[in-house]
Amino acid sequence: EKSHVTHLPAINGARYGAGIYYDEISSHIYIGGGCQFGVALNEIECLDVNKAQRWKRLPPTKMGYDYYPTIWSDFNHSLLYIASVHSNSIEYIDVRQNNKTWNVLYGADQAVVKIKA
Repeated sequence: EKSHVTHLPAINGARYGAGIYYDEISSHIYIGGGCQFGVALNEIECLDVNKAQRWKRLPPTKMGYDYYPTIWSDFNHSLLYIASVHSNSIEYIDVRQNNKTWNVLYGADQAVVKIKA
């Protein structure tokens, strides 16, 4: 069996210390948070591996996520989460919606909230 390398397009925003997540079900790569010039970023980008044309920006998170945040999805692959110990917060977004917005699950004066799946 031969393997091959696929070159992906460059992300829109330069950063270091970002989190990355590959969703096998949707074939999307998500890269988010990280730092730029020492400032925590609230940017998340998504690439559809099957199309691999360009990275698309998701709406900005409400908080910045630096130092390698964790990114994951729920069991149904409809909610995308980002969390960081350093920023002491967790947010989620419903990737099925056209008018997406991030919701704070924990952090910045927010108590832990229960979400309905």
